[in-house]
Amino acid sequence: MENRYRRRHRNLIPSNADELRAEARRDRDRILYSVEFQRLAGVTQVASPTERFPVHNRLTHSLKVSQVGRSIAEELLNRNPRSGLEHDLNPDVVEAACLAHDLGHPPFGHNTERELDNLLWDANHPAQSLYDGFEGNAQSFRVVTKTAVKYQEDEHAPGLNLTAATLNAILKYPVTQDNPQTRESKWGYYFSEQDDFDFARNMTDTADLKGRSLEAEIMNTADDITYAVHDVEDFFRAGLLPLDSVASDSAERDWFLSCSSLSDRVAVADFLDGISLQRFQGRHTHLAQLAEFRSSTVNRFIRGIGIDFAAHGPVLRVADHVKFEISVLQELTRIYVIESPAIQSQRYGQRKIIQTLFGIFFEEATRNARTAEERQRHVQIFPPLYQDRITRHDPTDRLPIMRLIADLIASMAEHQAIETFAKLTGQNQGSVIDPIN
Repeated sequence: MENRYRRRHRNLIPSNADELRAEARRDRDRILYSVEFQRLAGVTQVASPTERFPVHNRLTHSLKVSQVGRSIAEELLNRNPRSGLEHDLNPDVVEAACLAHDLGHPPFGHNTERELDNLLWDANHPAQSLYDGFEGNAQSFRVVTKTAVKYQEDEHAPGLNLTAATLNAILKYPVTQDNPQTRESKWGYYFSEQDDFDFARNMTDTADLKGRSLEAEIMNTADDITYAVHDVEDFFRAGLLPLDSVASDSAERDWFLSCSSLSDRVAVADFLDGISLQRFQGRHTHLAQLAEFRSSTVNRFIRGIGIDFAAHGPVLRVADHVKFEISVLQELTRIYVIESPAIQSQRYGQRKIIQTLFGIFFEEATRNARTAEERQRHVQIFPPLYQDRITRHDPTDRLPIMRLIADLIASMAEHQAIETFAKLTGQNQGSVIDPIN
């Protein structure tokens, strides 16, 4: 299993006899201490992190995904001693992948993800666009392998230099866009990271060469569990999602079912009948009831996860009732919150911000310049890191510049995107001492 914990740039890792961390734990720590991870505190989970009512953001979500993912991994190892499972399953790898899974998530969530993909890929002008477009999972892989900064030798060893095991575990969708006519709905890496993808897959024993690794499956399942539970918790506390009424009032439940895509009404009723909550008013009893619902639900889901030992290696098994109950919780959030008029109107404005930022940055980055000094003046609206990266390309190199602009926008917290938009459109002059970063 030595290759599994190999790094691409081994010469950049100093020998240190006092190093107590295993390679995978070092991966976890690099992600945890990165500025890219810190940024997630300012990125939407469902509602904006600036909402008056406290809700999960992408950072608190990722921390809880890592806790659930590690709990699943440790539980599976405890249940299967002397099975050889430890060769395919490392809790540190799972935890690192869980922390990293949303690093590429752009400001304003999936709304920006779709908008950036539209800006990068135009089927009517394929020669002038990137048909591997933009996808949050692929961007996360790009962050850890290319855009994050760890070493001074960044041009030769970009990214966090994670082990092959952790990179493979981050690959929730181990495919890319290889056909501009039939695009994948989800993909896990861009063409620019093909070598990193090959390194991750070749150095690891993935049971299904076209599928996720066991650790990636656990990361994905932990993600599903976590956001299904804490989104419902957030919006029940905020008074937007009447979970108590859906569980106890037949009229409210019928309305929910009429709006949902759930077909098994009996199974939905059985699940909801097991939920005992009072209308949330912030009292001790209400907080304790909600804590019990959260804890018992997550524990029940983890108990419903097991391992099947197939000829090609261990395979994660998630009980049908776990998948179904997760889908019910996700439908509750979709119907009562995500499709609400308030969020839809916010999304319209968010798309305008992203379109405008991309257009302004692209215009300045591709503007003709007679001298290097003139080129530098054109890109002064970019943060210094991206000034350096943009000016490595000729203004006529449209496609790599488009990718870099998408990197920049995806690296912003939401308040940065809003403030940058206001400055560049003249709506808010800001201050002369405001840094551009």
